[in-house]
Amino acid sequence: MQLKALYAYPTVSVNAFNASGYFHLVVRDNGPGIDEETRAKMYDPCFTTKPIGQGVGLGLSVTLNIVQKLGGAYRAQLNWVNLLSLKSVCL
Repeated sequence: MQLKALYAYPTVSVNAFNASGYFHLVVRDNGPGIDEETRAKMYDPCFTTKPIGQGVGLGLSVTLNIVQKLGGAYRAQLNWVNLLSLKSVCL
């Protein structure tokens, strides 16, 4: 099976729950994920993968800053077992 076939039917799921005194918001999708080079820079202010003029690169930087100021954590990872991209916020 080619990996492209897995992305033919985009899927996004959002789950929210309370555990260990923290509110968790988890977003999963079956997109291609984030390569290591991009992952290393994705929280940097003004970093974007979009063409010039189509993005300012502040979204993840601002999100991370807000979540951290609220005492929470944000992470993004690729799960190779079921090829899901996972983003989670814990507050």
